[in-house]
Amino acid sequence: PAPPPPPPAGPASFNNNFNQSGEKRRRLDGGFESSRPAFQQDRFCERRDANQKFGDRRGPPPAPRKECGELWELSRQVTGFKRVGDMAPLNVRWQYPVNDESRRSYGGYLPGALDLSWCNYYYDVILKNTEWGQPDGPLGPIPRKTAWVVTPGCECTYRYGKVAVPARPYAPWMYEVMAVVMPLCGFPNPGYWPNACNLNVYEDGSHQVGWHTDDEPLFQGKFRDCLIISLSLGASRQFGVKLNWAEGDEETEWTLPVHHGDLMTMEGMFQKHMKHRVPKERGVRNPRINLTWRWIVKHNRDCPCCS
Repeated sequence: PAPPPPPPAGPASFNNNFNQSGEKRRRLDGGFESSRPAFQQDRFCERRDANQKFGDRRGPPPAPRKECGELWELSRQVTGFKRVGDMAPLNVRWQYPVNDESRRSYGGYLPGALDLSWCNYYYDVILKNTEWGQPDGPLGPIPRKTAWVVTPGCECTYRYGKVAVPARPYAPWMYEVMAVVMPLCGFPNPGYWPNACNLNVYEDGSHQVGWHTDDEPLFQGKFRDCLIISLSLGASRQFGVKLNWAEGDEETEWTLPVHHGDLMTMEGMFQKHMKHRVPKERGVRNPRINLTWRWIVKHNRDCPCCS
């Protein structure tokens, strides 16, 4: 009789799925294969997926197409976009350590923006009167404490990765803080103030947040200009920024120390083209509070503000 036909080639073949030692082979997203045993491979995939959701990716996604010839985005002169430094009072001198005109992406910095006694007072008020939580992520409790507050009427839960932080209304002290901060950013009229704020407390140098972008659907930062205003209170920490798709000899990473009472911004298409983080630091023993104000432009479907 004729010999039996060879087994079919391709991913369905038993011989292609297992090597000679019986270790299972799986194709990963990047196109390479691994010969780890199945249980190790499963754990590796879980860690990889968890890290990607928290911004610790092995690399950025493929670069988007450029919108205007050699420019990644239309210029602010064409779109009419104004930086915070352009709208602030003339005596308020914003610096721009990140000033990428091609990407219409900007990182503003206003050191020592607020009076020391004011900072000390509101540091205590915010620390003691905020309902802090430490939700679980895929790898356990996230390494910081957090709160998510919104204007009355909004009930949008803030979701990133597998973390979900329920919304709580602005406290009276929030309006007091914004009454001081927002005019420095070119928003003297309360009708234009942010409608949401994410608060974090980093209790010491072991608390951190890895590389990530604030590109959640609530803010639409991948598709339109997005402004995030950040106030730092308490211990000094390092703030890192990294470019997603560098070209040639472009600078790809920046680190900026932020101190008690400093203001920072992420503006324009920053969330599309750049990542940021607060890394671990040795020798930091005191807490740092960070308030990051945002504008919700696309409410969750179950929110009463969703139209």
